[in-house]
Amino acid sequence: MLQLVAGHAPEAPKTPFVLLVLALLGGGLVSLLLVSSASSADAFTLRTLQQDNRALSIREQGLARDVAASEAPGELAKRARQLGLVQGAEPGFLVVEPGGTAKVQGSPVPATSPPPPPKPTPTPTASPSGARPGVTPTPGGSPPAGAAPTARATPGPGASSAPRTAPRPTPTPRTTSRTSPKPTPTPGGTR
Repeated sequence: MLQLVAGHAPEAPKTPFVLLVLALLGGGLVSLLLVSSASSADAFTLRTLQQDNRALSIREQGLARDVAASEAPGELAKRARQLGLVQGAEPGFLVVEPGGTAKVQGSPVPATSPPPPPKPTPTPTASPSGARPGVTPTPGGSPPAGAAPTARATPGPGASSAPRTAPRPTPTPRTTSRTSPKPTPTPGGTR
C-alpha cells in the first residue's frame, strides 16, 4: 500500500511539460522568422515602388514642360503659319438691336493670305545619245539589270550589217512622294 509521506505530493512526470515549453519556443521562433521575411519582402516592394514613383514623377515633369512649351504664344503662331492660317485683320461685330435689325459695328477687313509657294517645275535630265529616258546607262556598255541581252545575227546576203537587238522591257516609272496641296483658307474662315 501506499504510504503518503507528510508534506510531499505525488510528482507529475516532467517530460510532457518540457516538450510543451520547447514546442511553444519553436513555434514562436518560426512565426518570428515568417514575420521578419514578410516585412523584408514588403520593404523591397516598397523600395521598387518608390523608385518607379520617382521615375514617373520625372517623366510627368518633362511632359508638363513639353506641353507648356507647345502652348507658348510663339510656338502656337509658328504652328498656325505652318498650317496656312493667317492673322485676322480688324474684326466687325453684328449687333442685334431691340427691333430685330442687325447693325455692323466696326470696320471689318478681310484677312489676306500670303501668296502660295511656287510650284516646282520638273527639269529635264540630259541623257547620253541613244539612251532612252528613265533608263540609266551602266558603265562599260553592259545592259542595265533586268534588260534582255542583245543578240547579234550574222548578216546574210543582201541583209544590212546593222546589229539586231531584242526589244528591251519598258522601265517602270519611278514614284516620288509628293505632299498633298494644302487648302487655301478663305477670308473670314469657317466656324
